[in-house]
Amino acid sequence: MAKRNLLRSILLMQSVCLILPVCPAEFSFFATLRAGRPAAADWEIGLGTDRNASQATRNFQWESGTPTWRSDNRPQPFRLEYTASTQTVRMTVRDSEDNPWSQTITNSGPALGANAIWTLPAAGFFVSTAAPSGAQARSITVSNLTVDPGVQILSGSLPTSLAASGPPASSMAMSAPLVINAASNGGNWFLAGNIRFTGLTGLGGNAQGSQLQFFLNAIGTDTPEAQTFFLVGLGLLAVGFGSRRRSRE
Repeated sequence: MAKRNLLRSILLMQSVCLILPVCPAEFSFFATLRAGRPAAADWEIGLGTDRNASQATRNFQWESGTPTWRSDNRPQPFRLEYTASTQTVRMTVRDSEDNPWSQTITNSGPALGANAIWTLPAAGFFVSTAAPSGAQARSITVSNLTVDPGVQILSGSLPTSLAASGPPASSMAMSAPLVINAASNGGNWFLAGNIRFTGLTGLGGNAQGSQLQFFLNAIGTDTPEAQTFFLVGLGLLAVGFGSRRRSRE
């Protein structure tokens, strides 16, 4: 019942934000791991606040002599983590020699409190393949997905794996939103798992142009408790303003 009331409060808070000129703190970001041809413009780790244009990217290519997606087709560990004290998000992938490759972005807006509620929408959590006609077989698998055991899961559950293969083009998304609260961790949380690509140019295939990707969206919003104080404060201001008007009449 408490979780249901909390979720209702979140929805109410979001509705109020559509009306009020001032809204509580919110931080939304997008993260992706992609694989394709070995080209400088074909980045493989991306983070940003824009779904279509990541502000922070890192090349992770199939090139001779360069750490790449594992050529023996072993899955690679990855970790996405949010640190409340610095308001930062970091995505890390381990290369073929187990060295970490990372990219980071920072919340440039109002800071979120440690009690913030995080929502991972189902439609924004998926793996996909884009296979042109006649393309060789390729696939992407994300497995052993886990969320920080220290967080409180308010709604939904994280799938243990997602997979997509082609041709033709295909995708697989999480079945329902995942809503968590990391107050017991001081606001910190992480999501980890393994990722495997097949059909890449470096594996004898022809997948190119980031045609294989794992994508997720996360939205952090201050807790309803904080919003209650926010709305009560606005109410008191409104009452005070009304009282002053009546006293002048």
